[in-house]
Amino acid sequence: MRMEVKKRKNIKNLIFVCILVVLSTVLWGCGGSNKISKEELKALCESAREIDELSFSFTYKSEDEEVELEIIRKKENFKIEMETTNQPKTVLIFKDNTVYGLETERKTAVKLAMDPEEFAIADIFEELNDIDWDTINYIGDEKYNGFNCHVIVEEADGNKTKVWLDSKSGFPLKIVSEGKESGYLEVSKFEIGSVSDSNFDIPDDYQIIDLENMFGY
Repeated sequence: MRMEVKKRKNIKNLIFVCILVVLSTVLWGCGGSNKISKEELKALCESAREIDELSFSFTYKSEDEEVELEIIRKKENFKIEMETTNQPKTVLIFKDNTVYGLETERKTAVKLAMDPEEFAIADIFEELNDIDWDTINYIGDEKYNGFNCHVIVEEADGNKTKVWLDSKSGFPLKIVSEGKESGYLEVSKFEIGSVSDSNFDIPDDYQIIDLENMFGY
């Protein structure tokens, strides 16, 4: 029982980390043009409300670890695959107010009901209103990994964050933070739209373990 409780705690911690990544990605996911003012950039970021289907892979590195992630989203459904050095692959699927933590080696899926508000997704776009645009500077256009990008810089609370936004979609292709919380995020591939519902299916040969039935959560 202790192992299952610990597993549930680890899954919820992982969910929290992954949702923060998704949250920051959607917040920066706005449209773009060749030359735009700060006001236009802010207005274009509001169009992120319309982005409800996308998939992308990226590398995230902080002071303590480096993680490879792939995220697929279709409306309120998410699939997150994560690989960390010397750790087994982790797969999380969010759908129908439920999260499934898949163990690929054992072919099991730990099921846990969870309100969408606990995903920090229901109010995700309200966070746009909290951005302090006075601290954001649009410094121009640069080429990154073959893409034309708008580059913005934010300085706040002892941190400096530089973001490369794809000029066509506004998708963040690279984020570099320096200061109290240093790290970087680099996208290797991404696609907007064309997400199949089958991405969120639990494989037929997986055993589903319902934590609520086991422990009465």
